[in-house]
Amino acid sequence: MPASPPRFNDGTPGNERNVQSPCKSEPQSPPTAATLRVSLCASPSACCRKSRATCPVELLSSTFASLLALGVRDRSTLTGLLRQTLEAQPAILSAWTVWEPNALDGRDAAFRNAPGHDASGRFVSCWHRATGEPKLEPVTGYEKPGTGDWYWFPKRHILSCHVEPILYPLGGCWVWLTSQVAPIIENGRFIGAVGIDCPAHPSKSRACAPDSTKRPVHATPLHATRLAPLSAREREVHHWLSLGKSNEEIGIILGISHHTVKNHLERIFQKLGVHNRFEAIQVET
Repeated sequence: MPASPPRFNDGTPGNERNVQSPCKSEPQSPPTAATLRVSLCASPSACCRKSRATCPVELLSSTFASLLALGVRDRSTLTGLLRQTLEAQPAILSAWTVWEPNALDGRDAAFRNAPGHDASGRFVSCWHRATGEPKLEPVTGYEKPGTGDWYWFPKRHILSCHVEPILYPLGGCWVWLTSQVAPIIENGRFIGAVGIDCPAHPSKSRACAPDSTKRPVHATPLHATRLAPLSAREREVHHWLSLGKSNEEIGIILGISHHTVKNHLERIFQKLGVHNRFEAIQVET
């Protein structure tokens, strides 16, 4: 779910507006669903020009993964981290997470329509300050590729990404948003994503265009990575390869034959420009 800026079309720079409460006007009618066009050109976002080690969304993703490794799967604890992230960084508008069905604790059914959840019960919580004070609500629009590519891009590519300005419903009105999104990985598999939204101010021509809600939006990798050419399955194979697993072990873990694993490794070697398993392991994400 991308981030949100004030809905101002008068050309005033976003940093001259009150970031604390951009959502002041009456709610607009929902925009017609737009297809998000994905581009694979690396481009650091304006909201996160830091290295991967210090990038807020990468740190949030790593923190979630570390808590999972420690056996922490309490939704209130993870939701609390989102609020802490929001309150610790006045420049951001919202912090959120979306998880695959039952990927966190297997208890989605128990959380249907609970605070910060929708009717599916999936863990899809967002803390935002669009109306001034921090508010918890569920993330919307993640269900389908196209309009939900801000979630599906990291899901498909296992890459963090930057989403260019789009109109997004937050706090009861439509606001211009830009997001940084990072995948949450457990045992080499994508299980969800975290995102940080920042105020954005699109060009006046774009913001005032009658079809501004229909215009394509680009999702691009936050950081250059040598693993970018690999498919999601090849990244899973590379993950287990890096942990010293044999072809047979990788096949058992992923539910595929060791011959299929071998074929994946051949393509991985070719895409990474390496000649053997040892060289492939040295390639960092």
